[in-house]
Amino acid sequence: MIRSALIACAVAVALSGFSPISAQEKPKKDGAPDPNEVICRKEPTLGSRLQFHKTCMTRAQWAEQRMLDRQNIERAQVGGCQKQGGC
Repeated sequence: MIRSALIACAVAVALSGFSPISAQEKPKKDGAPDPNEVICRKEPTLGSRLQFHKTCMTRAQWAEQRMLDRQNIERAQVGGCQKQGGC
């Protein structure tokens, strides 16, 4: 009886045209993600193991932030101490 109910539900879903992927989530035909899509990430709050804050930016803004972070890391690694740097 349960098996026939599951089959009936599966057939009803198949006939209804239900699609688990919405029109917004479908990838573009060229395969490139939309640079204007907003992506939110939960990031831990510094000094706490339990608190998080949510940061939302577009894909383009996240890419720019990654590039700036990478440049700052490389600058710090290569830079070394300078006379006016306060080392």
